[in-house]
Amino acid sequence: MRDSQIRSGMGFLCVYSITSRESFSAVREFRDRILQVKDEESYPFVLVANKCDLVKDREVSREEGEKLAREFEVPFIEASAKARINIDEAYAECIRLVRKAIEAGLYSEGTENVFVPPRRSKKTCFIL
Repeated sequence: MRDSQIRSGMGFLCVYSITSRESFSAVREFRDRILQVKDEESYPFVLVANKCDLVKDREVSREEGEKLAREFEVPFIEASAKARINIDEAYAECIRLVRKAIEAGLYSEGTENVFVPPRRSKKTCFIL
Protein backbone atom coordinates (compact mmCIF):
# COMPACT_ATOMS: atom_id res chain seq x y z
CA MET A 1 0.00 0.00 0.00
CA ARG A 2 1.37 3.38 -0.99
CA ASP A 3 1.69 6.30 1.41
CA SER A 4 -0.56 8.42 -0.81
CA GLN A 5 -3.31 5.81 -0.52
CA ILE A 6 -2.90 5.74 3.24
CA ARG A 7 -2.93 9.53 3.48
CA SER A 8 -6.22 9.74 1.60
CA GLY A 9 -7.89 6.94 3.60
CA MET A 10 -10.38 7.82 6.30
CA GLY A 11 -10.67 4.30 7.68
CA PHE A 12 -9.12 0.93 7.00
CA LEU A 13 -10.18 -2.69 6.76
CA CYS A 14 -7.11 -4.79 7.38
CA VAL A 15 -7.86 -8.25 6.00
CA TYR A 16 -5.88 -11.42 6.55
CA SER A 17 -6.63 -14.99 5.57
CA ILE A 18 -7.30 -17.53 8.32
CA THR A 19 -5.60 -20.04 6.01
CA SER A 20 -2.33 -18.07 5.95
CA ARG A 21 -0.19 -17.50 9.02
CA GLU A 22 1.99 -15.22 6.85
CA SER A 23 -0.89 -12.85 6.06
CA PHE A 24 -1.78 -12.69 9.77
CA SER A 25 1.81 -11.84 10.64
CA ALA A 26 1.78 -8.95 8.14
CA VAL A 27 -1.19 -7.25 9.86
CA ARG A 28 0.97 -5.58 12.51
CA GLU A 29 3.27 -4.11 9.84
CA PHE A 30 0.32 -2.70 7.88
CA ARG A 31 -1.21 -1.13 10.98
CA ASP A 32 2.11 0.34 12.08
CA ARG A 33 2.61 1.83 8.61
CA ILE A 34 -0.88 3.35 8.59
CA LEU A 35 -0.32 4.95 12.00
CA GLN A 36 3.12 6.21 10.94
CA VAL A 37 1.83 7.83 7.74
CA LYS A 38 -1.21 9.27 9.52
CA ASP A 39 0.99 10.40 12.43
CA GLU A 40 -1.64 9.19 14.89
CA GLU A 41 -1.70 6.76 17.80
CA SER A 42 -4.95 5.23 16.59
CA TYR A 43 -7.16 5.49 13.51
CA PRO A 44 -10.46 3.98 12.33
CA PHE A 45 -9.44 0.40 11.67
CA VAL A 46 -11.26 -2.95 11.54
CA LEU A 47 -9.42 -6.27 11.66
CA VAL A 48 -11.06 -8.77 9.31
CA ALA A 49 -10.28 -12.49 9.23
CA ASN A 50 -11.24 -13.71 5.75
CA LYS A 51 -12.07 -17.21 4.51
CA CYS A 52 -13.97 -18.24 7.65
CA ASP A 53 -15.77 -20.78 5.46
CA LEU A 54 -12.52 -22.79 5.10
CA VAL A 55 -12.49 -24.20 8.62
CA LYS A 56 -10.49 -27.32 7.73
CA ASP A 57 -7.67 -25.21 6.26
CA ARG A 58 -7.47 -22.81 9.20
CA GLU A 59 -3.96 -21.81 10.32
CA VAL A 60 -4.95 -18.82 12.48
CA SER A 61 -7.46 -19.38 15.27
CA ARG A 62 -10.32 -17.03 16.00
CA GLU A 63 -8.82 -16.47 19.45
CA GLU A 64 -5.55 -15.22 17.92
CA GLY A 65 -7.46 -12.72 15.79
CA GLU A 66 -9.54 -11.56 18.75
CA LYS A 67 -6.41 -11.20 20.87
CA LEU A 68 -4.70 -9.03 18.25
CA ALA A 69 -7.84 -6.90 17.86
CA ARG A 70 -7.96 -6.37 21.65
CA GLU A 71 -4.28 -5.38 21.59
CA PHE A 72 -4.99 -2.85 18.82
CA GLU A 73 -8.29 -1.85 20.49
CA VAL A 74 -10.19 -2.33 17.23
CA PRO A 75 -13.26 -4.34 16.17
CA PHE A 76 -12.71 -7.90 14.92
CA ILE A 77 -14.88 -9.66 12.34
CA GLU A 78 -14.55 -13.10 10.76
CA ALA A 79 -15.80 -13.05 7.19
CA SER A 80 -15.87 -14.87 3.89
CA ALA A 81 -15.80 -12.88 0.67
CA LYS A 82 -16.66 -16.00 -1.33
CA ALA A 83 -19.66 -16.95 0.81
CA ARG A 84 -20.62 -13.27 1.50
CA ILE A 85 -20.45 -13.81 5.26
CA ASN A 86 -20.07 -10.60 7.31
CA ILE A 87 -18.79 -8.55 4.36
CA ASP A 88 -21.44 -5.85 4.70
CA GLU A 89 -20.95 -5.90 8.47
CA ALA A 90 -17.20 -5.26 8.11
CA TYR A 91 -17.77 -2.24 5.88
CA ALA A 92 -20.59 -0.97 8.08
CA GLU A 93 -18.33 -1.18 11.14
CA CYS A 94 -15.59 0.76 9.36
CA ILE A 95 -18.08 3.43 8.28
CA ARG A 96 -19.40 3.64 11.85
CA LEU A 97 -15.85 4.24 13.12
CA VAL A 98 -15.21 6.89 10.47
CA ARG A 99 -18.43 8.71 11.35
CA LYS A 100 -17.49 8.59 15.02
CA ALA A 101 -14.06 10.02 14.16
CA ILE A 102 -15.65 12.82 12.13
CA GLU A 103 -17.85 13.74 15.09
CA ALA A 104 -14.79 13.71 17.35
CA GLY A 105 -12.96 16.09 14.99
CA LEU A 106 -10.27 13.64 13.83
CA TYR A 107 -10.50 14.95 10.27
CA SER A 108 -10.28 18.63 11.09
CA GLU A 109 -7.28 19.37 8.82
CA GLY A 110 -6.73 18.48 5.19
CA THR A 111 -10.25 17.24 4.63
CA GLU A 112 -11.35 19.41 1.73
CA ASN A 113 -12.57 16.31 -0.15
CA VAL A 114 -14.27 14.71 2.84
CA PHE A 115 -18.04 14.79 3.02
CA VAL A 116 -19.23 15.72 6.48
CA PRO A 117 -23.00 15.48 6.73
CA PRO A 118 -24.73 18.65 7.93
CA ARG A 119 -25.96 18.76 11.49
CA ARG A 120 -29.66 18.16 11.63
CA SER A 121 -31.88 20.57 13.47
CA LYS A 122 -35.08 19.41 15.10
CA LYS A 123 -37.16 21.40 12.60
CA THR A 124 -35.60 20.01 9.43
CA CYS A 125 -36.52 16.79 7.69
CA PHE A 126 -34.06 15.10 5.32
CA ILE A 127 -35.16 12.56 2.75
CA LEU A 128 -32.39 10.42 1.31
